[in-house]
Amino acid sequence: MDAKGLAEAVRELGKTLSEVAEATREPFDAELDTAKYLLDVLAHVVEGKTVARAFGAPGDWGYGTPIGKALATNIHPVDPGRMDQVRHLEMKLKALRIVLAAVAIKADVSNDELIFMLKEAEQGLD
Repeated sequence: MDAKGLAEAVRELGKTLSEVAEATREPFDAELDTAKYLLDVLAHVVEGKTVARAFGAPGDWGYGTPIGKALATNIHPVDPGRMDQVRHLEMKLKALRIVLAAVAIKADVSNDELIFMLKEAEQGLD
């Protein structure tokens, strides 16, 4: 199996994890979401991306999470003078996630649709 085939196999495992998670839980089970994202990261590494590119920015994980903290400290250091701005944006993002989750539950939106809405909303915060 070549790198492309291995990356596809890892992504397929991630899709299976998402399907199982959607069928058995409420939206935003942090551990399942993190596991899915880590499978995506692994697929990117298998394809040859650097660890920094594969993981993305610390804010993608949340600066308060262990992975976000490690990225901010070791791979993408944040200027200490900007930390207040980063925390403010992170709080906005958390509030937005809560609102969208509530809307999704009320509107019976699938997890995939909810994730799409979150990504669109996060781009609007930049």
